[in-house]
Order: sequence, then structure tokens, then C-alpha cells
Amino acid sequence: MELHQLRCVIAIAESGTFTEAANALHLSQPALSHAVARLEKELGSRLFHRNSAGARLTAAGEALLAPARRALAEVISARTAVQAVAGLLSGQLSVIGVRTAAVETADLVVRFHHRHPGVQILVEQPADDRAVVEAVRNARCDIGVIHGTEAPPDLPHTPAGTQQLLALFPDELAPPGESVTVRYLAEVPLVVPLSGTSARARHDAFFRNLARQPTIAAECTDHSTAIELVRGGLGATLISGSRHARINTDGVVARRVRPDIRPDLAAIRRPHGSPAAEAFFRMLTP
Repeated sequence: MELHQLRCVIAIAESGTFTEAANALHLSQPALSHAVARLEKELGSRLFHRNSAGARLTAAGEALLAPARRALAEVISARTAVQAVAGLLSGQLSVIGVRTAAVETADLVVRFHHRHPGVQILVEQPADDRAVVEAVRNARCDIGVIHGTEAPPDLPHTPAGTQQLLALFPDELAPPGESVTVRYLAEVPLVVPLSGTSARARHDAFFRNLARQPTIAAECTDHSTAIELVRGGLGATLISGSRHARINTDGVVARRVRPDIRPDLAAIRRPHGSPAAEAFFRMLTP
């Protein structure tokens, strides 16, 4: 039994599909399936029920999940003990940032790298804040970057910046002027986050006090896809100013939103984290 096999089992259990788990672990799906198949052969039990809807744990898989998480936590603890002696000249830091804060997460990682260039940094970007919280809580990642409203009370957290949301329109639908109101956005077709995600809950909250709810043109999980749908003329979408500064603006136009929508971001970690995680938090302390 190998640690990377346990990581595969945990990732599939958390995501519910082999495809999403492979993406999270930066593996090809055949490599992930092979690792699980080898482990199932070694244990003599199937660990997952597979069907068109995804994968769910068998009874044997359920029995393995908690010990697998403990084993990974022990490995992290062992690494922490060595790093505490060796300092931060080397070692690893795993950072998981929600996809809607990808640019801000990358900026934080770059800042940390400049301070501690000897630390190898692993970065993941799931679509939902809840996946970030679970990855940190289960000791799969050291640091999480989420929206401040999603920070759980049982994990240490600290402010990690603020986003300013802009409205992005296809050229042909762009209104005149430099800004639009939230009420105006409720009158145009919108490309929005997937229903049931924390991103969608925050999005819907922007329109909660309006008599008219927005018209949904499309739902998707990825900002890059949303931008391309806007470019193709499906409707408008909300995008962070930091991401807008880095995209190809051909065929799209951004407008400020009135009143300002400025979601706060937060970094989270486990109590008694690694020296690298502690250093990451110190970097964010004014």
C-alpha cells in the first residue's frame, strides 16, 4: 500500500468522480484508475461502486477512508517535524485555492516563493469553497484560499485580500457608460456559477433584494468557460477585476457595478500546521 494510492482514494471519495479526482491530483484518469485497481487487488476488495453518475465508496472503501486520512496526516506531521529542525530552506507547502480566486491565490503563492524560494509549492484549484475547506480539514492541503463568508469557525483563518467584481458583456450587448447597476444586470441574460455551489449562493445573494430575479442564460463551473460564453454572445457575467486584467479582452467589455461588490477572501489552515503554513500566515499578517 502506497501513499499516492491513499491520496487517490481520498480524492475520489471527496470529489465523487474519477475525472475530478484525476484533475485535482494532476494525474491522467488511466493513471488514477490503475493506482486504485492495484490497491483493490492488494486488499482483495472493491473500494468504489462505479456508474455513469460517478463513484461512491463501498463498505470496504468506507472502512479504508478514515485510516487513509490519518496516514496522510501522520506523513505531514513527520514532514513538519523534520522541517521544524531544518527550517524553511526546503520542504513543501500545498495550497488549495477556490477557482474564483485563482489569480489572488497565484499572487499569494508568488509572494511566498520570493520569501522562501527553497520551499516546493503545490497548488490546486477546485471549483467550490467547500472542497477547499475539506481538503484543509482532512490534512490533504496545508493552506486554503476561500471567500471570507465561507471560513469555518473550527479552522484558523486570516484575511487574504479583497476582490472587486466587474460585469463583463459581449461587445454587442455592452451598455453605454462606465458602470451598471445590479438592477440592470437582472434585466440581461447572465452566465452564472453552477447551481448548488457556494459560488452560486454568493452570486444569488447579490440580487436577493430585487423584485426581479436575473435571467439565467447558462451555468458553468469554470471562469474561463464563462468568459468564452460571454464572448460568444450568450450574455453577461460577473468577473473579478484581477482576472479581467489578465484575460484577452477581444469581443468583451467590462463595466463597474454599482453599488460596488467587493467580496473578501480568507486563508485557512489546520491548527498546529507546518512551519511553511505558519510562515504563509505570517506573510498575511499586517
